[in-house]
Amino acid sequence: MPLRRTPVALAALALTACHEPPPFHGDTCGREQTRTVPLWQRPAFDVLVVLDRSPSMADHAAELAAFARSTSAVLSTIEGGVPDLRLAVVTSDLDAADAAAFQGGARCGLDGAFLEARSLEAGGVGGNFTGTLEDMLSCLYDLPLSSSAVSQPLGAAVRALDGSVPANAGFRRDHAALVVLVVTDTDDQTQAAPGALVEVSALVTQLKTMVTDPRMLVVSSIAAAPAPRLASIDLPERTSLTDVDAADWSDALVLLSELWRRPLLGYCVGAEIDLDLETPGFQVNCVNRIRDADGATVAPLPWCDAPDVDLSQPCLHPFTPDDAACPGGATFAVSLGDERLPDPIFAELRCEVACD
Repeated sequence: MPLRRTPVALAALALTACHEPPPFHGDTCGREQTRTVPLWQRPAFDVLVVLDRSPSMADHAAELAAFARSTSAVLSTIEGGVPDLRLAVVTSDLDAADAAAFQGGARCGLDGAFLEARSLEAGGVGGNFTGTLEDMLSCLYDLPLSSSAVSQPLGAAVRALDGSVPANAGFRRDHAALVVLVVTDTDDQTQAAPGALVEVSALVTQLKTMVTDPRMLVVSSIAAAPAPRLASIDLPERTSLTDVDAADWSDALVLLSELWRRPLLGYCVGAEIDLDLETPGFQVNCVNRIRDADGATVAPLPWCDAPDVDLSQPCLHPFTPDDAACPGGATFAVSLGDERLPDPIFAELRCEVACD
């Protein structure tokens, strides 16, 4: 079988159903090496925006429009581009006929009740909408004012996510962080009965049941400072409060931008898999795949520069000799394409080893 020559593109090796080892090259010693590394997919965020639409919010129309632009900009500058995103908007008036139901989907032309978006490997942003992400967020945030003067954002967030609104089904994902963005010109006034407020700690406890790990819950509020109820939310390093009277609300997005830091790992392969030391680059004979924790194949892993490779699917970039990061060896990277794979996943490379 021809060797893999870097950086010249050759056809990718086929991956059989049982994942056979590489066929050994004629004059080598019939040995192979397996390299298995964990893969981290693009971060996934489920963002619930809770907007106060009481009449007094008319004074903040310009700031809200700017906040839509800021949200788009922050999402676009997260490492790797727009993350695996779902975003829904609800209002904070729980006495409305459509209380806690996702707003704006049909009006803004979404294919569904909530926005879905992510950067694509081939460039640009894909999702269930047409036009730009900024234009779509501007439309979703631009809700008509209501007649209610009571803002109950934490209660609205809980009701929107607890399964009591059938039209909201399908929004939450176990692997995604939950980010609740509250915008109100008062404080939270979630009521158990007229005049009786629900304890903030009880509402936060309910929100915590909607994530698999408490560290995956973030609540950022824009409210009338000091907003003691919203300020009392007990989520260490996962909550913030921005004054609604500030000229710029983008501080409320800091936690969103910093929430998910992907590990920076230098994946290495050793010099022993270079089958032709006389030729520059790494000349290898490998069979590659993505597997799950049980060892079952999730997807094949062809070379990204192979002829006719589909870059929307997972692929393996050519090995790059790197004495600094991998003395005597090479680094490698994996592109996961545009579809989310089941977590956890691993890249497995089975490569022929040169004779001693």
